[in-house]
Amino acid sequence: MRVEARGLGALAMAAALLSLSGCAGLVTHKKTISISSKPSGAAVYANGAKVGETPLAIVPDQVFPPRFVGMSYRAFGTLAIRKAGCEEYTRQVNDYVLSKDIHVKLKCNPDYHPPAAESSPVESSGNGASGNGTSGNGKAHDSVAFRLRRLEALHKDGLITDQEYHAIRKRILSGL
Repeated sequence: MRVEARGLGALAMAAALLSLSGCAGLVTHKKTISISSKPSGAAVYANGAKVGETPLAIVPDQVFPPRFVGMSYRAFGTLAIRKAGCEEYTRQVNDYVLSKDIHVKLKCNPDYHPPAAESSPVESSGNGASGNGTSGNGKAHDSVAFRLRRLEALHKDGLITDQEYHAIRKRILSGL
């Protein structure tokens, strides 16, 4: 009887330690979710970094690494889906959103015809004004300024880490 009581006490102590360390609130997504769009072939960005094109399968914790918030780990960030000639789809995501597949129907201009030498989606401003990396007035530096301001806002709001901020900023400026 004394051995059983000691075993139960050890089990209770282990459970208490786990809950105090924050492990009890650990959220992990081991499953893969799919991200799809109509039309397909749209670029998918997680916190400003391109992760692929639709249709795409991701493991949420790898694309949106969980961060310690309060007493638990939570995944959150910004998901953007872009396709030339279509309005950009942007959504704040969290554990709940990342627990199921994401299907997006993009609003596209039926009269849009891509230019012969279309720029990379990384260089597009994402503001819907133009699909060629400019802000609509033909100046590429305006889209860079827009992207830098948007990046700064994400960093200021705590949606991206210092390391992500510096890596993305460097990539934007290398395109000048």
